Amino acid sequence: IEYHNPTFLLSDEVMMTPEWFGDQLRWLSENGYYTLSSAELAAFVQGQPVPQKSVVLSFDIGLPKHTEYTEIVIPALRQYGMHAVVFLLVSENVIGDTCGLGETFCWEELRGWAEEGLISVESHGIWHVDYAVMSVENQRWDAGQSKAIIEEKIGQPVLGFAYPFDSSTAEAQRVVASLGYQYAVAGFS
Repeated sequence: IEYHNPTFLLSDEVMMTPEWFGDQLRWLSENGYYTLSSAELAAFVQGQPVPQKSVVLSFDIGLPKHTEYTEIVIPALRQYGMHAVVFLLVSENVIGDTCGLGETFCWEELRGWAEEGLISVESHGIWHVDYAVMSVENQRWDAGQSKAIIEEKIGQPVLGFAYPFDSSTAEAQRVVASLGYQYAVAGFS
């Protein structure tokens, strides 16, 4: 299940509210669903079995929405004993080294949530550029740099990549695979 943030509004047909988000997590919990970590998703992609009622909760973090995560997402994950895969845009507009700077996330806090077992931190690139129109050299730089930065700051391997704009090409898939990503997601693929 792909999320962005609990107040996401793209259109009247594509939106989320905090109430709907809470209702969805409650329903998944009450119906016995297990939320996969990134490592479990990577193993599944490579043919490993997962529990029958498994689901991936993924969040594309491309905007500084810190309060929505600290007040809604993280408490809900704790409440229901769930795990989320967070695809992080590694831009200074979204995340930095200093905590408490408005809506910007900080590395220390994300690292703490990862160590607590609430999230896996994966890559969404650095600049949120459409990989279908980006040069191979820029794709390699964007996906490679974001992976290296997250691994350094979080202290855990980055396994997954979410293509910006859910846009991918065969060439972009080869680039991402060559960088050591174990899986990548784009739209419905």
